[in-house]
Amino acid sequence: MPLQKLYHFAYPCRDAEETRRFYEDILGVPLVHCMLAERVPSSGEQAPYAHFFFELGDGKRVSVDEYVDAEALGRVLDVLSRR
Repeated sequence: MPLQKLYHFAYPCRDAEETRRFYEDILGVPLVHCMLAERVPSSGEQAPYAHFFFELGDGKRVSVDEYVDAEALGRVLDVLSRR
């Protein structure tokens, strides 16, 4: 059976600001939601990460995750502070 619907894609990234710049400034896809979480929802694994949602023109979303260590947290908070 061919794929008929899709809610969102999720991809890992290494730098939240670099990813935001690519999607918003180059592709023109707006960042519509972001959040920080302590655990991976599917596994319950303790792995802090930031989850960013970029909305496509048809209402579907691409989500990008950055696993957050102390160094990455500053970059993530900088992106979140501009929302």
